[in-house]
Amino acid sequence: MSQMQRPPSSTTKSCCEDRQKRPKWKMGQGLPFPQLAWVVMFSAILGMGTASAATRTLCRTLYSKKQFVRAARCYNTLAQALQSKKRHNTEELSDLNQFLRNAALCMQRQAKTESSAVRKSYWYEQALLFVQTLLKNRYYADTSQKNLSVYIRNQVNENVGYTQVTVNTGKRSAKVSVTGGYRFETIEQQSQLWQIKLRPGSYTILCQHTEGGNVARVLKLTRGDPPNVVNCAPPVRNAQNPPALLQRPVVVKAAHPNRVPGIALLVGGSLALAAGIGLVTWGILENEQNNQAARDLQQQLSSYDLETAQTTSAQRNNLVAEHQDAVSKYGAGIGVGTAGALSLVIGAILYARPTKPPTPPSLSRAQAKSSIVFKP
Repeated sequence: MSQMQRPPSSTTKSCCEDRQKRPKWKMGQGLPFPQLAWVVMFSAILGMGTASAATRTLCRTLYSKKQFVRAARCYNTLAQALQSKKRHNTEELSDLNQFLRNAALCMQRQAKTESSAVRKSYWYEQALLFVQTLLKNRYYADTSQKNLSVYIRNQVNENVGYTQVTVNTGKRSAKVSVTGGYRFETIEQQSQLWQIKLRPGSYTILCQHTEGGNVARVLKLTRGDPPNVVNCAPPVRNAQNPPALLQRPVVVKAAHPNRVPGIALLVGGSLALAAGIGLVTWGILENEQNNQAARDLQQQLSSYDLETAQTTSAQRNNLVAEHQDAVSKYGAGIGVGTAGALSLVIGAILYARPTKPPTPPSLSRAQAKSSIVFKP
């Protein structure tokens, strides 16, 4: 018996019919949003990797062609692309370290091609800036990269040949500007004492004072120069006839005696002398009492018996001890009194002896302090 087939319903659809009726994507039509997002993201990642690899190849090509400045800028571009991120993983830190060190190496190679010492110093300074950026932002993955970067920084800093320059304006309100040099940007500072490091070259230092009278100095520096001091204090308007403030006489206080040590010795000597006299008097009085006790003991010996002999022996020992005590007080009183007397004499001498008055500064010495001293 054959099976009866159910006629297809109008509401049911086969799988093949459903697939055939789905809209298909054709060339020129837009992709749905989910598929489009994935395609854009994948293309961006692939494009970034391809661009980075192409840029690295370009940097190596420029270096091999000895275009060192362009190669340094190329490596710096790679580093800036990674620097825009807030956080970096270990691989990115290693890449940043390598890019900036390569940029510094290119600048050093450019410096070696220069014959001028001034230009050579400039390119070494550019290399130093790359290494300083690396260390300041901690672009290193491990300790070995950090130590290598520190070593490169020290070597490049020595090759720049900086000179320590101290500008002394004499006034806090003075404004200092430094111009000149090879590709040197003008720097300004408002200070009384300003310390800066300058590479070899010729510079103009201008000190502008609020009360007028600007001072300009020309400074020529070479590698290996010792620390330099530039004095640009405000000039004297009339050196032959200085203002009345410079001619004002110096007031010198009158000579006064050494009152403090003299009074101290006088007071101490008086107290010591009084103490010595007191001790001597005490010793004399005690000695007189002992003599009276000894005479009384001598009278008791007339009625001599055993009990009296024992009592007399004990009294005799007490008298001997008291006599020695009185002699000690007497001697101490003499010593203290003598020291007090000497202190009185020395205190009186110091009190009466005046000190030497201070020597007022001469006018030439005051003018020498205000003069401008400059050694190029």
